Amino acid sequence: MKFFVILLALLALAYLILRPLLKTNKTPNGIEEMQECACCGVYVSVNESFLSNGKYFCSKECLQKGAR
Repeated sequence: MKFFVILLALLALAYLILRPLLKTNKTPNGIEEMQECACCGVYVSVNESFLSNGKYFCSKECLQKGAR
């Protein structure tokens, strides 16, 4: 019985040590999609960009230049 308790404790310890290595490599949270500005070529987050006629712009100035 003592042998099984020790074996169980060692298996539990090994699991706790190796558990981070067994996890699948997920995409980290907080990664945002980036798009290139159609006017100046700077990459900008889709959340912060201006979308016009299917093109992304980094600022209102680039949006106005691109509309010409």
